[in-house]
Amino acid sequence: KGGPSIWSMCASRDSNTIWMSSQPGIYAIDQKNRSSKYYNPAVLENKTIRQIAEDKNGNLWLGMHSTGVFKWNAAKGKNKFDEGMAAVTAVPRVQVNKITIDSKGYVWIATPENGAYVIDPGTDKVIMHFSDTANGEKKLPERGVSSVLEYDDTTMIITTATRIFRYNRILKHSSVIGSREIISGFITAVQKDKNGYLW
Repeated sequence: KGGPSIWSMCASRDSNTIWMSSQPGIYAIDQKNRSSKYYNPAVLENKTIRQIAEDKNGNLWLGMHSTGVFKWNAAKGKNKFDEGMAAVTAVPRVQVNKITIDSKGYVWIATPENGAYVIDPGTDKVIMHFSDTANGEKKLPERGVSSVLEYDDTTMIITTATRIFRYNRILKHSSVIGSREIISGFITAVQKDKNGYLW
């Protein structure tokens, strides 16, 4: 039989562990010892984990296929992995497309129907919510967000299905890049190359 179905990966701050989210469960790959451990806490209901990211405190943020966001607290789960896992109730139980930790330590969560949430990992509270129903600089041109990328220490890039949205955190100003007609198909991911171009 084939191996596990891996959906997302991230490198740990410990410079050794590679975290992998799967369908279902989490793998911790120990590069030094060429070994792995598998975890599938009951609270995750045996569901697919679409996204995994590690914050500056070594905690894991899990974006689920249909049940929202869970956080694994490294301190609480040090001896028993499952004891560190809890739902992040500030985000609804929906599908998660992308989780990004920015250079300031904030957790950006993209959802296909509810926009993008920004969480303070110290309090697990929403500090910003970008959506098509928001006001001012947080209003998006579409309700779904496919991806989020930190372009530099000032600018965040938020992509919807067919639009690219730029948010300046210092000026608290936002703008849409280009028009709907220039993109053929649907945006599912975005990356920045060494020359500063977005792909």
